Amino acid sequence: MEKPTASELVKKLAKGEISRREFDLFLEALDDKSQAENLDKGFWGLFAQFLTKGKSDEQNDDTSKNSNTL
Repeated sequence: MEKPTASELVKKLAKGEISRREFDLFLEALDDKSQAENLDKGFWGLFAQFLTKGKSDEQNDDTSKNSNTL
């Protein structure tokens, strides 16, 4: 079995598809300085999804507010 990168583990964690073994590997990666770049990549990708979703929600809110005032 190939050891997944910290970035891959963050993605699985965010989707709720992480196994107990993978979660243990994720916790180990938090202490592993060599995985720092992979953790950054994974978390930035995760946060980017929230930012993109947040902007879409704001745009939808603005659209619905404008349609209610007409």
